[in-house]
Amino acid sequence: MISLKAFLPTVSRLLGLSPAAVYERQRALVRLGMLPIPTARGRNSGGAMATPDSVGMILLAVLATDNLSEMDDRIASFANKEPRDPLTGKPTTCRFTKEKTLRGAVAVALADSKISATLRIELARKGMTARLVDVDGLFKPTEFGRRSHVRGVELTATFGDLHLLSRELEKVSR
Repeated sequence: MISLKAFLPTVSRLLGLSPAAVYERQRALVRLGMLPIPTARGRNSGGAMATPDSVGMILLAVLATDNLSEMDDRIASFANKEPRDPLTGKPTTCRFTKEKTLRGAVAVALADSKISATLRIELARKGMTARLVDVDGLFKPTEFGRRSHVRGVELTATFGDLHLLSRELEKVSR
């Protein structure tokens, strides 16, 4: 397995961002306590490795904010969103991954290219909700967070290349 920093050029290419911009997101996630803090320099530093969880956190950070100045507790809030039953609003598990948080669901999807091949992720920034959506429309999406009425403009960020990202992770995990 390689370090997250070494894997960032691949992530940046798939996200359409510069490697430097993605690396700054990684550093911000470390400061927020959402990725491990390196204990030394160089190899075996104890820093983040390119795992489905760490790459998933980078993805959530990019979807949730446009600017580094916005990297705050919103990222943790999104990551910890629970799937909700759309009819009752009660917590449930993700229908695609059986996970209980968005962070867990994204990590499981990225860890298994068979699951990721069927999904895309959508985040509604102002409403603080997310969805894992079946790209073929055969299954209802899993909704994370509670829907509320949002006034004004709602920006939704979507990433549909979960499968490509998952396959790239599988390559470096071998």
